[in-house]
Amino acid sequence: MPPSVFDAAIQYHFRPIFISVSGGSPAFTPMHIESMNLLDEIADCEPGFGLLRLDGSQTFLTLDGFDRVQAIRQAIHLDPSLRQKQIPVTFIKHEHTPEGIERIRQLIIGIQHDNILE
Repeated sequence: MPPSVFDAAIQYHFRPIFISVSGGSPAFTPMHIESMNLLDEIADCEPGFGLLRLDGSQTFLTLDGFDRVQAIRQAIHLDPSLRQKQIPVTFIKHEHTPEGIERIRQLIIGIQHDNILE
């Protein structure tokens, strides 16, 4: 088998895969880093850093990184031990409302714009 980016000798960094989460009964526990207080400096910012527990009834949609998800699936099919590797994933709450749909559209546009600039 040819070398993989997952080989221990190879350094790798993946961009996060952006996934929208909707439905179910997720539980979010905000975390606050006392030494930084970053969110306190932004008055209209909701706490967005914390622990997200999913109950398994959610619906997931890949917003950005679909090709990477497909490549990861293929790699795991070839080498199941890759299931033990970690990849960054950003979960974004999605509500099925006109405002929620517009928010997701704007996020996708922003993510794609950033990808083009790289």
